[in-house]
Amino acid sequence: MVPSSSSKKSAVQFILEDKRNEICSNLASLNSAVNKLDQTYTKLEEMINDVDLLQCSTLEAMRVAKYMDFFLEKILLSQEAITFLNDFKVEPGSHWPSTESNSHTESAHAATVSILQNQLEDMQKQVSSLQEKQKISTDRIELAEKNIDLVKTEQKSNQDNITKMGIKQLLLDQIQLRNDKSILKIDDRTSTLEDSVQAIRGEVSKLQDEMKKVEVFKKLLHQLQQNVDSRAETSTKLYDLQSEVARLHSLMSSIENNQCKDAIETVPAFVAEAKINTVRPGERLKFTQVNYSSWGCYDDTSSSFVAPVSGLYFFSVSVNTNSPGPFSLAIIHQAEPVALCATPGSTDVQTSTSVLLNLCAGEQVWVEAELRTFPQGVEIGGGFSNFIGFLIR
Repeated sequence: MVPSSSSKKSAVQFILEDKRNEICSNLASLNSAVNKLDQTYTKLEEMINDVDLLQCSTLEAMRVAKYMDFFLEKILLSQEAITFLNDFKVEPGSHWPSTESNSHTESAHAATVSILQNQLEDMQKQVSSLQEKQKISTDRIELAEKNIDLVKTEQKSNQDNITKMGIKQLLLDQIQLRNDKSILKIDDRTSTLEDSVQAIRGEVSKLQDEMKKVEVFKKLLHQLQQNVDSRAETSTKLYDLQSEVARLHSLMSSIENNQCKDAIETVPAFVAEAKINTVRPGERLKFTQVNYSSWGCYDDTSSSFVAPVSGLYFFSVSVNTNSPGPFSLAIIHQAEPVALCATPGSTDVQTSTSVLLNLCAGEQVWVEAELRTFPQGVEIGGGFSNFIGFLIR
């Protein structure tokens, strides 16, 4: 059974749809990975902003550290000044100024100490504030360092993801290439299958033509079988024909003995035999050995009977054949077949037929191989192969 072109196309479409679904699935996976990568890049940008903030915090911490160093230096100087003033004493025998001057000096000393103490307290407060800022900056620096570590980790992960994405893209390219090759192979196979279908259709057309010929041959065999079956119906006629042939042989004997010569000469009759020869479709059978012919009614050159007078005639033909194929013959009256017989083909087969005809003077009768005969020819002759005819009334 030859598969139809539509079924092959549907199979190819199914394969292509499967490949298309596979590609779509791979593209969906790729899009998902790209979305994840975009999210990672967003996080990376946020971490970069944190790094910028960390740099600002670091600069601020450095400025705080400078201020702390400056204030600590001032605190130390103030403490040294206070200590110096507190420890200051007049040595014995030294010259002091007047009492008023001494009082003024002590008052200035006390004011200086008070101012220095106030400045010291302010500085200590500023130092505490700076220490708090430094602690905050330190905490922010530690947090920024952790964020930097996280950024590095994320960056490494992103690098791995990028590498994996590159591998996935390479795999997708390879899959696409394989799919393209598969589609090309499918197209080539489809074209080959279509060519095969066309060739098979041509063969089917030829087989259909051959089947038509077989049907014609079957009809021919059926007709031949009918002709063979009709032989049973003509067995009586054949028996009568054989009796008539025996009578004719008796008459011929009497003619040879010059008995009843006048009676025999009044009846047109002939008996002719065929020597071994090959006959092809459409050719006359050659009965060239004339055993008897009265009134000159049989022409051995054309193997045909010519009616000398009008009347009812009886004709019979019996042929022995050796044929590898079918053989069919007909008694022909004025180019029209009037009796048929046939054999499907075998070795040493006898076939015969007979007919009664009303003839006018001058009309011809002969035997001819039909067109259904084996084209390479059939061997006839030998045995009982004869053509006879005579006037009945």
